Amino acid sequence: MKKLLSILAATTMVVSAPLSVVACGDEGGKIGKEFDFDETKIDFMRDITQVYQNSLSKDYEKYFFTSQEDIEDDKIFDNISTSYLDGIIESGPPVKVIERDSKEFEEISKDLKKVVSLENLKKSADSQIVKNVNYRPLLVDGKNPFANSEIDFESISVLKLDQDLFSIQFKTESSYVLKDKTGEEAYETVNYMSSITIFKERDAAEEMKEIAEKIDDEVNSKAYANSFNFESDSGQVQENVKIISKSSNVGTKFVEVGEKVKKSNQNWKDYTFKTDSLKVESGIEKFVPAISEKLLHDDDSKFSSRFHKIQAFGDYHTNTTWADMNEGPWRDFWDNFADNNSVALDDFLEIYQIKDHRPVNKITSNFINPPVNAKIIDTNAEWTRSFNPFFNSDNKNPIISSITKKTPNFAFSQATDLKQNTDAKLLGVFQSEVSGFSLQYKSKITSQTVSIEMPKIQIGLRQNATKATMEVQKEFFAAQFAFFQEFYGLNDNKSNFETFYFSIPEKLESEIQTDKFYEAEELLSAMFDDVKAKVIAKNPEHEKYLNHFAGSSILDKKSQLEYIKISKNLDLSFYTSEKQPMNDWFFSPNASFFSKGSYGTANGVGRIGFSMPTNIDPSIWPDYPGSKAKYKVKYKES
Repeated sequence: MKKLLSILAATTMVVSAPLSVVACGDEGGKIGKEFDFDETKIDFMRDITQVYQNSLSKDYEKYFFTSQEDIEDDKIFDNISTSYLDGIIESGPPVKVIERDSKEFEEISKDLKKVVSLENLKKSADSQIVKNVNYRPLLVDGKNPFANSEIDFESISVLKLDQDLFSIQFKTESSYVLKDKTGEEAYETVNYMSSITIFKERDAAEEMKEIAEKIDDEVNSKAYANSFNFESDSGQVQENVKIISKSSNVGTKFVEVGEKVKKSNQNWKDYTFKTDSLKVESGIEKFVPAISEKLLHDDDSKFSSRFHKIQAFGDYHTNTTWADMNEGPWRDFWDNFADNNSVALDDFLEIYQIKDHRPVNKITSNFINPPVNAKIIDTNAEWTRSFNPFFNSDNKNPIISSITKKTPNFAFSQATDLKQNTDAKLLGVFQSEVSGFSLQYKSKITSQTVSIEMPKIQIGLRQNATKATMEVQKEFFAAQFAFFQEFYGLNDNKSNFETFYFSIPEKLESEIQTDKFYEAEELLSAMFDDVKAKVIAKNPEHEKYLNHFAGSSILDKKSQLEYIKISKNLDLSFYTSEKQPMNDWFFSPNASFFSKGSYGTANGVGRIGFSMPTNIDPSIWPDYPGSKAKYKVKYKES
């Protein structure tokens, strides 16, 4: 009600925009990785929503701007007309929400349904959903999820913008069928929101169509396609999604585009373009980190992760263990690490950038597993190993491909000279939708300001660092060094490489009991929060890089760390979801640079991160020499 009243009270009325068409991948999918129902369902629902919205957008965009003349000549609708809509508004407020059980709702929805081609929707679902081998386990008898679907309407509103100028805003709803986890039929719903603006005369509608097309063409031109960005050094993808509307330069760039379009036609000189209601919308699933393409896909290992992360000391699992703590370079490195000595970080960063296995200073690159990169990175030490604009060298990233389908001019700078490369600070890309860009003019009849929203436009939005990416890389690892020194008790708890003492979280100290199962996430998240606060108190600059933590790098469901128990001797032991004992080889605390949540391996995005070594698994390497570290907890007062 408050929202409706605010609309009615406004002197400026707005016509909302439809979803623009976003390309979906039509590849058949990959076979080989272990089937994960929950992850597959997430992908399935994302893709089927996109299929639905793309299909309806193609149908309705033809009538986004239309006229009474078009309606009459083409016999588009049976009921909808300017006189019909004027009769609904009558002498009341210029906005009317149509009641669902009313005659008007039935008549308008019947007309709007005529625009939609269910056959085209089903064809799109056939090619992009049914033929995707990954989705076969979710299909009921292998059939199209939309086989028996209809287009219904959840809401309809009528707006009178000016004399003989109306807008119908609507939201559709359709259900589709899929299998649930037990194999039974289940139903989910999808929605689409758009509007139809009806002018009295065809010329007025055609003029708006022309302006909208010119804006779209200009946004996707060489001059603007690669100009949209925001600055942030943070890898918190979910938080970046929230700030891009206010933090990006999209509004400024769209105003530039509007002014350029306005100057192209003298008849448009009285129009003004506004960004007061501008929104830039994206999502975690639409983000691509600027990391080598080879690091963004699952391998066939049962330990592989949907969002694969490379630990600095391993691939899908750390490849170094505390059993390697013998005399020599490896021990020297960890001695420096334990002493909070900057030599350890310097040695690590130097090796991280080296492309071969030659030794440097006190540690060899056999112990550090930096990410794979394009050839240019292998030959130019100025480029960081973590982030660079050459990450999509094989042109196979599905999100980038989706952007370039709509915007062929979208591309990354390939200049090999760091100073000449316009994407030298690139950290990632968000596939985004821009809405709320409006054209305004003053009505010659009512003297009221009329605001007409342009259709949504897809863009590729870059996340750029505020500084050289080499500095971001260095600061991230510096923050991880500080965090894990504190976490492992190397600062205050008198830990050594035979026994590590982890501090019990302050908020849990009075509750923790021995020989009792605790959820690993609850305990480790609380430990993460405590240690993070201590580290930030010492160096506030570390805060933006301490966004993610995981107790293990394993995603195989049967091998996930789910429970932790503390013995009477204060030793830590680890357990599966069924509370079966786990070898502590699975305990390998790590952190990812990019993340979609604060805890857990599944919340890591990409494969840039840091992991501590683990204990050796005697069942795999029974004759492996060396020591085994003990993991214990320590109370604040002990």
